[in-house]
Amino acid sequence: MNVAGFSPTDTIVSYSGLVWMGQLLGTLQAHGLYLVLLVGGVLWGLLQGLRGRARLGDVAIYAILGVALLQVFAGDGVTLQFGRSFAEQSGAAVTPEAAAQVPAGTARVPRGFVLLVSAIQDTVQELLLRINGNFVKNPFALFAATNALMTEALQHDPALRARTAEFLDRCYAPAVTRWFQARPNATKDEFARIDTPLSDELTPLYAQILLASAGSSGMQTCGDLWSPLRTALFEYATRYGGAGYMRLIGQALNLVGIGTDVWLRNMLRQFRAGHTFGETFNSAGKESGLLAAVASSSLSVLGFGSNWVRVAQLVEIVRYAAFPLMGYLLAILYVAFPVVLAAGLMPGGVGRLVTYFALVASVKAWPLAWAVVDQVYGHVLPTLWPLVDRGWSAGSLLIDKPPAALNLVTGLMYVLGPVILTTAFGIAGRTLGQGLSGFTSFRMGTPIGGVG
Repeated sequence: MNVAGFSPTDTIVSYSGLVWMGQLLGTLQAHGLYLVLLVGGVLWGLLQGLRGRARLGDVAIYAILGVALLQVFAGDGVTLQFGRSFAEQSGAAVTPEAAAQVPAGTARVPRGFVLLVSAIQDTVQELLLRINGNFVKNPFALFAATNALMTEALQHDPALRARTAEFLDRCYAPAVTRWFQARPNATKDEFARIDTPLSDELTPLYAQILLASAGSSGMQTCGDLWSPLRTALFEYATRYGGAGYMRLIGQALNLVGIGTDVWLRNMLRQFRAGHTFGETFNSAGKESGLLAAVASSSLSVLGFGSNWVRVAQLVEIVRYAAFPLMGYLLAILYVAFPVVLAAGLMPGGVGRLVTYFALVASVKAWPLAWAVVDQVYGHVLPTLWPLVDRGWSAGSLLIDKPPAALNLVTGLMYVLGPVILTTAFGIAGRTLGQGLSGFTSFRMGTPIGGVG
């Protein structure tokens, strides 16, 4: 029997729901609730038959189906041992803490319930492997990779972070000012070519900016600082960013020739957007020169516009909350089963069981929706990446961070996929349930001889 979840989190939480369901179901059975409901429904049908408002054949069908439901969903249950999640069974890496967790208690579940849930789980697992096998071992990998790029700020190397911040203040900002002096009518697209210190157009300007040498009375140029800093940045990108990023993205972006340099450029754009550029440069006014003031204003507006990234980073909660939410919803549905079964034993109530299992199937199938979104994301990303890599120069200031916009849209897709799936399953289950409810309802005669 396979009632395991997709990830360790939802497997553990949903299994706890099975434990509680078994306990509640056993309590209701011990008090004879289901038998009382079935006998009461039969007596009510017979009473309606005596009044000429129901057919005895319908009462007989209701009684037979009621007994069958009790045998299937409220008879002697089976003891269900806790099993590992589908992701773990497929070889996905999990933390030792998650692998060591085992819920307290043992679930005793009706055979019919186990058979249906197991069939749903087996179907979902088979479809997952066919739709997107990579999602099983690395769920939300693409989403995590692009989101990590937006939050990267050289946090793994504080010394390099300080060196880069100092270079932005003392070298990059003055170089941008000189670039503006040489191009007073520069367009937005032209400015996009110098939006990070990696710009080849700024390299000659670094050699013209003199600084006092650290620890000596001599002078050095920003070019002297830039060469070792550039090497250190690429080493950082290879170690912490580019290698892992490209590994997660896989072959998709390799097809369009994207590597560590692109990751580093976007990371520096993000780092620069959150940097103040120093009080001296930011406070540049007309007394410092018109071009310096224009450059300061441009970069200030650029930093303000890039704060829109913070909004998009909120979608990161989708990745962390997905499987816990799935587990808790399944646990709630499992615990509600004894009540749904009681409602299903009432005349015309069998449709409620159909709707219930449709909802369980829809939540179980959430990973299918996520896998489809992930598959689409992986195929569309190479096409969208030129827009993403263009950075702030794409679009208006309201959407000046294409990476953030892309991640926000993707996060919404990960949310809307399960919502649409559950809605569709719920409507289909309700429609089918209403049709089946006629087998356990009593047909009431109307004054004009029809059937109500």
